[in-house]
Amino acid sequence: MSSLAPYAAPCVRACALRTALLKPHEWEDVAGIDSAPEIVAWFKERGALPDDVSDVASAERAAHQAVIHSSSALLRFAQGALGDLLRCFLRYYDLINLESVIHRIHAMAEGAPAQGLPYDTGPMGMFDDILGDVTNFAALSRFVQGTPFAAAYEAGLQRYYEDEDASRLIESIEVAFFAEWVKAAEHCDFSLKHGTDNSGLAVFLVERIIESAVRLKVHREAEQSRVVEWLSLVTDEKDLDRCLEAISADDEDEAVMALARRLLPKQLLPKAGLPRRSVAKAGALALLRVVVLRRALKAGRGIVFSADFLTSVLVLQIYQALELTLLLESKETGIADIPSAYGEVAA
Repeated sequence: MSSLAPYAAPCVRACALRTALLKPHEWEDVAGIDSAPEIVAWFKERGALPDDVSDVASAERAAHQAVIHSSSALLRFAQGALGDLLRCFLRYYDLINLESVIHRIHAMAEGAPAQGLPYDTGPMGMFDDILGDVTNFAALSRFVQGTPFAAAYEAGLQRYYEDEDASRLIESIEVAFFAEWVKAAEHCDFSLKHGTDNSGLAVFLVERIIESAVRLKVHREAEQSRVVEWLSLVTDEKDLDRCLEAISADDEDEAVMALARRLLPKQLLPKAGLPRRSVAKAGALALLRVVVLRRALKAGRGIVFSADFLTSVLVLQIYQALELTLLLESKETGIADIPSAYGEVAA
């Protein structure tokens, strides 16, 4: 990240895209709005949602489409290793589309067909809309062939034919995708395997990997080899053994915090246990999301010609979409105590 030239044009473009991001204090204001339609109207007036959004479902989808639009826009100015890294944000939504089709094909055998794709990844995405009409795994193989998901999909599909476990098939693809994302980040000088750096992207990726590993171990009681697949993405052999020891706890919060202390910079985490703040009531994963948000907000301030700045803007867009989804669903269901990562940062 020493040469500024590759980053100048995309970083200037990222500054323009950043205007649609809400500040933490604005999220506190939005949380006080009574109904989901009023929140959608507020976002539209603020310019954070397009004018044609008409309901909660389309608002949630549009918020994620903004990430796709931004990563596609930045890709037009990026080449080489930086382009590969930014493309991972676009492929993240290709992954979600692929997973939705796998779930649908699996469910069709049980009499629950569905159509379409959750997101339109546009001309820079790997799949076109026809993917949403695929009705069997053999046809899906032809779409996946030649993509970064191909080898993992085929290996997972062979196992699926034996156990019909769609979650294992999806897990294989997710591990392969995040391996590519970690590799792309390391090619842009982010540090993940030998001590995670303080960048927004590195902390974001490590949080996702911790979440996947802990849920496999604690909730699915998966065999250790599956947990190892995830942890190996951000550890070497020596650290892997220590992480496996740390994750031995059966309690999710204990396992998450034990892994976080192994994989994240110590200064980012509370010194002992979970703090007595509101977000901590939702558990350690909610706390880690606050850690990610704080790092991304810090990296996304001002303008710095770096991969950390660029990727942090995209991480913030993902978090804005996730936070909006939680907020709208809380208003729709009447659940008032859903923790807000942005609210925690503002506090």
